[in-house]
Amino acid sequence: MSNIFLIGFMGTGKSTIAEALKRKYDMQIVDMDAEIEKEQKMVISDIFATKGEEYFRDLETQLIKDLQKKITLLSLVEAVLFLEMRMLLR
Repeated sequence: MSNIFLIGFMGTGKSTIAEALKRKYDMQIVDMDAEIEKEQKMVISDIFATKGEEYFRDLETQLIKDLQKKITLLSLVEAVLFLEMRMLLR
């Protein structure tokens, strides 16, 4: 099965749909924000406040590169708005 990328703003139901797809198709879910928070040892709002949006977007881009061949279901927020990430998702 191909990867599925769920894209949308906060509160649009990505997590709910991801859980349903996980149950139905026995897929792995990767929550980008949770992975970044774990790696950086700080919440997303603190990353934005201390290091800026560009730094955060670079983290998202690198995570997509790292996970690209390992994942089945990926929950993204605004990452697709950025050209480099769009190219990676082709």
